[in-house]
Amino acid sequence: MISIPPTAIAHISQLLAAAMDDAETALRSPTSDPLRDMTLFRHRLRAVNRYMQDALVAAKLHPKGDANMYQTVEFLHEMEGKLAQADSILLEFTLVVESRPVKVLDFHPSALAT
Repeated sequence: MISIPPTAIAHISQLLAAAMDDAETALRSPTSDPLRDMTLFRHRLRAVNRYMQDALVAAKLHPKGDANMYQTVEFLHEMEGKLAQADSILLEFTLVVESRPVKVLDFHPSALAT
């Protein structure tokens, strides 16, 4: 069984919680740019995913016994739920982006003629 250090668990949990809080705040903000906010949230989720994968690889390569095994299992179950919440936030961003009207640029070819 693998064991992720408590500091890594706390760091990853804090990063994901901050990303989700910021994304939910951005969704509620009427003046925000939802496409930019969605892109930033996806970027932050990828970073959290990288940290999680690095922690899992390190735990597999350097097992330290069962000292933190149960906390690791609880953490992985908790992350599964939080990542499902993150997927629903991404879906909300997608719906907001798709529902916004597309700004059409006016093109006047006669203005270019000299």
